[in-house]
Amino acid sequence: MKYDLNAFQIDLDAPKSTKQNNAVFLAYEKAIPLAKANAAYDHAKAMGKSVGLTINEATAYNTNTMDAHRMVQWAKATYHDFKLIENLADDLFYVYFTENKELADHKVLLDVAKKNKIDTAEVKKILDSK
Repeated sequence: MKYDLNAFQIDLDAPKSTKQNNAVFLAYEKAIPLAKANAAYDHAKAMGKSVGLTINEATAYNTNTMDAHRMVQWAKATYHDFKLIENLADDLFYVYFTENKELADHKVLLDVAKKNKIDTAEVKKILDSK
C-alpha cells in the first residue's frame, strides 16, 4: 500500500489513555444508543473484511498519537528507507485497528519499532523527550 507519509494528527486533544472505546465515546458525544454507535463502524469493518483486513475501529481506543507520529518522522529522517517507513505505518495501523492497542503507549510503539528492526534505544530517547 502506498502512503503519503506526512504526519496528520486527527484529534489533538485525545488523551494518553482512556477506558472508553470509540463506540462508547461516539455514543456519548452524539447522545445515541451504544448499538447505533457500534453500527456506525460496521461499514468500515465490512470494507476491510472484503479485502482481507480485520478492522475493529468500534472497539479501538482513541488515544493521542503524537508520539507515534514523532517516531515515524524520526525514523523517516534517520533511515531514509521508504519501504521501512511504509511497513512501520502498516504495523501501527494494524496494532490500532486490529489489535486495539493504544498508540500513546510507549511499549506498543517500542514493540512496533523492534518488529521493524529500528533502534529501540534511540526510539525510547525520542519518546522520552519533549
